Amino acid sequence: MRDLFIKNAIVLTMNSSYGVIENGYVKVQGSTIVDIGPMSKFKKTSEDDVKVIDAKGKLVMPGLINVHGHVADILLRGGLSQNRSLYDWLLNVLYPGIEACTTEDVRIGTTLYVDEAIRSGITTIVDNEDFPSPKNHKAMIHIFKRVGIRTIFGRMFSDNPPPATLLQHYQAMAAKSPEVKHVEDYLIQDTKHALRETENLIKEFNSHDDLIKVWPSPFNPAWCTKEGLLASLDLANRYNTGITIHLAETPIESKPLGMSSTEYLNSIKFLNPKLLAAHCVWLDDKDIRLMKKNGVKVAHQPSANMYLASGFAPIPKMLLAGITVGLGTDDANDNDSVNIMNEMRAAALTHKANMHDASCITSDQVLEMATIMGARAVGMGSQIGSLEVRKKADIIILNLDAPHLRPIHHIPSVLTYQARGNEIETVIVNGKILMENGKLTWLNENEEATLLDKAQQSSSDVKDRAHLEMPQKMLMHESH
Repeated sequence: MRDLFIKNAIVLTMNSSYGVIENGYVKVQGSTIVDIGPMSKFKKTSEDDVKVIDAKGKLVMPGLINVHGHVADILLRGGLSQNRSLYDWLLNVLYPGIEACTTEDVRIGTTLYVDEAIRSGITTIVDNEDFPSPKNHKAMIHIFKRVGIRTIFGRMFSDNPPPATLLQHYQAMAAKSPEVKHVEDYLIQDTKHALRETENLIKEFNSHDDLIKVWPSPFNPAWCTKEGLLASLDLANRYNTGITIHLAETPIESKPLGMSSTEYLNSIKFLNPKLLAAHCVWLDDKDIRLMKKNGVKVAHQPSANMYLASGFAPIPKMLLAGITVGLGTDDANDNDSVNIMNEMRAAALTHKANMHDASCITSDQVLEMATIMGARAVGMGSQIGSLEVRKKADIIILNLDAPHLRPIHHIPSVLTYQARGNEIETVIVNGKILMENGKLTWLNENEEATLLDKAQQSSSDVKDRAHLEMPQKMLMHESH
């Protein structure tokens, strides 16, 4: 791997002073940033075996961090998931679709997801997967390794069958799509089996690869036993990993035991600084205080929460309380996009409208959530999320020459409200170029075209095997 020298760039550092260098450079040796500054202070050295990238007029910034997603679900988008609430979607689309996927489907879906993620400037992903077969999990991890994208792989599981109070609701939801090949066991797994596989994946990958880390990922407090939750935390402590969970995504699961999910997790001493909690829509002020007190991090998925009509997470309150919040895309089929810049715009706008306060969240805060705060949310704030000496070289380069990006006065605002994600030309992860001038380095144009055809066919096959239904069209009143 050649060293890199990026010159003549507008450098957005996202360091502690959030400095912007109007005409700067970034020097990379191996996987690490070794020098950064204005071109006027650069001391020329030998450029033997150094790849020079002239980024004149372009923006160089830290790679975007997707703190919560479900990668292989991407094959279930394209219209199959629309117009459904969370449990309608889970029971009538997601679970049947997952059950119908072959390992080859999983490989195709993972490759498609990574393609889209890299093209939209994402350099780190947190994936959550609960396929019953370890073969599928390893197939995904090997694709992440081959491509070179930084990945936290959450081995997700549910080990607690739905209680009677919720079962009636789930059955009613499933009855809405009677032709679907439903998953009767709700993907419930044996606790010891799920934890054993998680530990095996941690042992196999965490100590041997700087780019791949495996975390325990119990699904949510209502779907996991106390034993499963605490054993997951024990794994995270023993192997020094993070742990991630879905928390208070909808009202039906926000109070599973007569208290809030957050209070319950606090009562069993599960809340801790290693925990990354996704969604957190239905939290009250007491829940937020408990999260802050225990150092819990939050993954915010504004588009998915709107797509499924789950509600609006109280993110401005969390930020005001000093809670670390990162941005995620969630499932690629309850968002239909793998694009953090979409999430930046959504996060900035939805909370203003929901709270009737245009100043409740700023573009600077949203950009932090996509970069340095996202890095802190996944426990990697000292390694990624900003362009600084001794940090990992996770870097993206954006072309600013487009009508929708003019004028430019405040870069965080431009990135939040004007950028679309297709401005990204070059993506570097750990010092390795994964896309240069819009061309992937790990997949040529013919291979990418073949991938798109395979993804379409694979999705159609999964749809047919699971008997998935298109949502009913809305009835339109005829006008006379």
